[in-house]
Amino acid sequence: MALSDLRSREAVLSAIAEFDTIGREKFLEKYGFGPSQRYFVVHEGERYDSKAILGAAHGYQFPQDGPLAFDDFKGGDQTITALAEKLGFEISDFSETDGVIRSLALSLNEHAPDHEIGKLQFQREQRLGKRVVTKRLFSGQTIHETYAFHSGGRQELQFNIGLEDAERQVR
Repeated sequence: MALSDLRSREAVLSAIAEFDTIGREKFLEKYGFGPSQRYFVVHEGERYDSKAILGAAHGYQFPQDGPLAFDDFKGGDQTITALAEKLGFEISDFSETDGVIRSLALSLNEHAPDHEIGKLQFQREQRLGKRVVTKRLFSGQTIHETYAFHSGGRQELQFNIGLEDAERQVR
């Protein structure tokens, strides 16, 4: 079976419903996909990782064959966009926002030392006994395409930035 065999809009809607129920991280993990870098299915104002949604939808339409794995088909404009649009879905190409979060994170790093937020790493050291690994809010390891989080643990107060919703608004 191939991705081109997918013909059911309902199967895609079922995959979207599962995504909404279990969350993005668990959905991607369950089906073995990484986050979309560029193309997203847009449904009711929300965006969904296109390749993962269509791979999972294959399993809904063809339960005997199951979902397609990430390496069973190629993503991109010609395959994903054409199929999703044929099934009545909009595909958004978010490449126009490439670098927005990185640029914002680097700017915050540059300006933070002049403000209280610039002392966050030192406050972590004093209050939590965590050693200072960087004087910056964000590091190369914590800056991603659609979000960035301060260098620190998940069990503590977070300072995050990110792009949200189909309009890619910064939060």
